[in-house]
Amino acid sequence: MKRILIFAGFFILASTATAGVRGRAVAVVKDAAGKIVGTAVATKSDHGLRVRIKTLTLSPGEHGLHIHAIEKCDAPKFTTAGPHWNPDGKQHGRDNPNGSHSGDLPNLIVDAKQQGNLSFDLHEADLFGVGGL
Repeated sequence: MKRILIFAGFFILASTATAGVRGRAVAVVKDAAGKIVGTAVATKSDHGLRVRIKTLTLSPGEHGLHIHAIEKCDAPKFTTAGPHWNPDGKQHGRDNPNGSHSGDLPNLIVDAKQQGNLSFDLHEADLFGVGGL
């Protein structure tokens, strides 16, 4: 099952599409109106996946980023994406001392030029098969 990346609060989604290369997937990041605002690339690593998000036209500031459990993600509020990806039944919040959902990700910081770059690891995640995005 695919997972959906959602920037919470700004209703921006990444519709997933594999790039045709085993070990790599590319997503186009779109806003609620369907305008492309960036890209997300997930690459297989030794410990899971390495994800890189690059945006070019987002409002400056901090944007929340999550992986959701359902591959459907309909505008304008994207509630069809369901809850955060949480295969281990942990608690909400990336910094939760009891452990966070697997879908709780670092925030994306967008600069005054409306550009943001973020790289992070998803440990024990995969692109395909059980637990695959």
